[in-house]
Amino acid sequence: MSDVSLQGSFGQDGAPIVESGSNANGSYIKYADGTMVCVKREVINLATNTAQGALYRSADVTARSYPVAFTELQYSNVSVECPNNLYGWVASIGESTLTSWQAVAVLDTATATARDYNFNFLAIGRWK
Repeated sequence: MSDVSLQGSFGQDGAPIVESGSNANGSYIKYADGTMVCVKREVINLATNTAQGALYRSADVTARSYPVAFTELQYSNVSVECPNNLYGWVASIGESTLTSWQAVAVLDTATATARDYNFNFLAIGRWK
């Protein structure tokens, strides 16, 4: 992880960026007004072979830790991009916390023994 002093760098609302960095858990940006944004993109290979009504469900994707913990969480989302123009949805399992995104599973229109899914994790909250 690196502490970066970005003199003259500002967020969308004009708040100066005071720190940014990344680690194995993703990337983060801390703003002077106390706002923090964490993101992570991860390719996860999953089988969708458990019937769930008319769809097929994957095994659970365990909760992923944020690169930096929040003091207050305002928004958290996990989305998935499906390969080969298939339809797929993320089903939340539990809730996000101050330290991690919620566990999820994929619901897909087709059964598959293994397929790469592109997961996008986003969280916004306060660091101070």
